[in-house]
Amino acid sequence: SVSEFWRRWHMSLGTWFKDYVYIPLGGNRVSPIKKFRNLMIVWALTGLWHGASWNFMMWGVYFGLFIVLENAFLGQWLKKLWAPLQHAYLLLIVVFGWVFFRAPDLTQAVIYLKSMLALNANVLYDQTAQYFITDYWYMFVLAILISMPIYQWFCKKVDLRGSREHLTYHLASSALHMGVFSFTLFQLVNSSFNPFIYFRF
Repeated sequence: SVSEFWRRWHMSLGTWFKDYVYIPLGGNRVSPIKKFRNLMIVWALTGLWHGASWNFMMWGVYFGLFIVLENAFLGQWLKKLWAPLQHAYLLLIVVFGWVFFRAPDLTQAVIYLKSMLALNANVLYDQTAQYFITDYWYMFVLAILISMPIYQWFCKKVDLRGSREHLTYHLASSALHMGVFSFTLFQLVNSSFNPFIYFRF
């Protein structure tokens, strides 16, 4: 769910808004309508915290709306869905929401969203997209594999005694983490100039 996603992402910021905005407004100890109001206020302020522009405000309101819907009724429906459908729902919500965060302004965000939905002539698949898919296909495959519970499955198979003290478990776990870290570091060093996203704020 979107609620679970945001409990795991940027925990320090989420904790600050919970302690200094959400709880002083009443938190969960109010009527459902006021609770939803509190959530929308927190998310509008979260968007504003990232930057004083309409696209950041829209980003906050967008995620706030889904969190309110999940608290109201959508969350109960999601729990009944097949797990891959739950993941597909979340990925779609996050991918579309990140457009508002990354676009320079709201106008560009709308243009980009239309392109993603093939609603205008500027489709996303062009020579640039073809270049990235052709040259970085292995990164797409790796990202898909890492996003699946393959690691947990591997750990269960390796850890035959059911104890995390098993030497093979520790060696395999350390090797995997170091491998991913080294690969990421290698990609960063060899990539072109890519400034840290938070330098924009």
